[in-house]
Amino acid sequence: IQALARAAGIPEKPMVISSELDIEGGRVDRLIKICRHFNADTFYEGASGVNYIDPAVFLDSGITVQFQAYHHPEYKQLYGDFVPYLSLVDLLFNCGDSSLNVLIENYKAEVVG
Repeated sequence: IQALARAAGIPEKPMVISSELDIEGGRVDRLIKICRHFNADTFYEGASGVNYIDPAVFLDSGITVQFQAYHHPEYKQLYGDFVPYLSLVDLLFNCGDSSLNVLIENYKAEVVG
């Protein structure tokens, strides 16, 4: 993951495996505890999280929830029509040093709460 991030121009950050944090609780409670562990005030969640994440529960803990409104970016691929939902590797091979810009220009999040 870090090698792909570096190749895309994403600055390296420490990576932590949540199971190594020794934080217990139910699914949502555990997420809140992990946010608190890292002094986070925002929790980013995929769009499907709307179905099981209650932003009010996070807000009660001082954490804002942002649901990602992902819009797949289109970029020039080497052969044929654009094929969406391939990997970061495809983006890197087709866009090289401009890959991060493709991702950033197409990022949108909906702030909830």
